[in-house]
Amino acid sequence: MDINFNMDKCICHRPLVSVLCRNCGYRLSNCRKKIKCEEHPNVSYIQDLTECPQCHNSNDYLHEYGTSKSFSIRLSTKEETKTRSC
Repeated sequence: MDINFNMDKCICHRPLVSVLCRNCGYRLSNCRKKIKCEEHPNVSYIQDLTECPQCHNSNDYLHEYGTSKSFSIRLSTKEETKTRSC
């Protein structure tokens, strides 16, 4: 067991949300933007996106939104896009 584990710094188990690419408008659900955890920098999860699967731009263009209160963000888009799951 890691006695130095700090829940305040660990983001590994944050909820799955929807992700929108601000470059091409591609939407995915049940995934997350990959963010490096300070507590576990070498851990990766299959649902974490490093780039947009559609246009392959970096995750700097990805925007998380969803039902979780801490990740709830209002979006306005010019055109309707399909939602896909990771």
